[in-house]
Amino acid sequence: MLNKRYKVSSIVSLLMLLWLIPVIYYISVIYSGGDQISYHDAYYSMNNGMVQNYLKYNLLLGSFEFVHFLTISAASQFFEKNIFFTFINFIFLISGIYAVSKNTLRPYWLICILFLSNYYVHVLLFSAERLKLGFLFFFLAMIFYKTAYKKYFFIIMSILTHFSLIGLYAALSTKPTIDSLKRFFRYGRIPLIFFPLTILIILATIYIAEPILIKIIAYKEDYGGLSNVIQLSSLILLGYIYAKNNKSQLLIFLLVIMFMAFFVGDSRLNMFGILYFQYHFLKYERIFSIPFILLSIYIFYKLIDFYIFTFLYGDAFYGL
Repeated sequence: MLNKRYKVSSIVSLLMLLWLIPVIYYISVIYSGGDQISYHDAYYSMNNGMVQNYLKYNLLLGSFEFVHFLTISAASQFFEKNIFFTFINFIFLISGIYAVSKNTLRPYWLICILFLSNYYVHVLLFSAERLKLGFLFFFLAMIFYKTAYKKYFFIIMSILTHFSLIGLYAALSTKPTIDSLKRFFRYGRIPLIFFPLTILIILATIYIAEPILIKIIAYKEDYGGLSNVIQLSSLILLGYIYAKNNKSQLLIFLLVIMFMAFFVGDSRLNMFGILYFQYHFLKYERIFSIPFILLSIYIFYKLIDFYIFTFLYGDAFYGL
């Protein structure tokens, strides 16, 4: 009986998302300002050789990551931009809802509602195009987390789509790394996964160290400072008071994110912190707890402003 209800809720959620496809397309057309101006120009500039296209892409977006570049290079030859990214947005939503539902054991309909009422999900859908693709690969890594080679393939793809996801993975892996080091010093055993990961980190560093350093310096000059850690500090306090299960993982994650926010600004890192806070409470705590409810109301309230500015100016961040 329970299994039947679960299947019904899954079908209802899928139908809801299918119904939203024309809405997603309509909003994609309206959302034509802000970062989308550069993304639009880049998408329709992919009509020369690969090297020329990449140089133009880098000039327009200031991006070194090449997965998004390869994606729009191929897609722009066959599809109008809004049609293609409506399809990507649909896959993003399906993958994200499935990944979170699978890992938290919460019903699809609940995750669907939480996704659609989440300000940051809408930012990813219509504004942060490269980061959305990065999160799509992140969701696929969550779905295939039991299959090592698939999981690490999608992790690498997500990083090569948007370097900021290195911060997310660093925060997620800090607590497991500390636990592994404790076991090593106690028992003298190094996990087998340590060796391929070390090789992977070395190779990745060779490729991405310079562009990441350039971005960190630029962000530190423009956005770094103590003011960036206020929101994350509030999350740490709420987590410390209300989290009952796996509290250390939550607090260490938020502390690492807060440390990075001090240096490179809080725009994306606040997103990482809030989304993980919600995920933690979905997986380990009661969703009717005070912090989960307050946070859900807060990010829904931000969503209202997002659409007021989108319909007025074609840009949710107009004037910011």
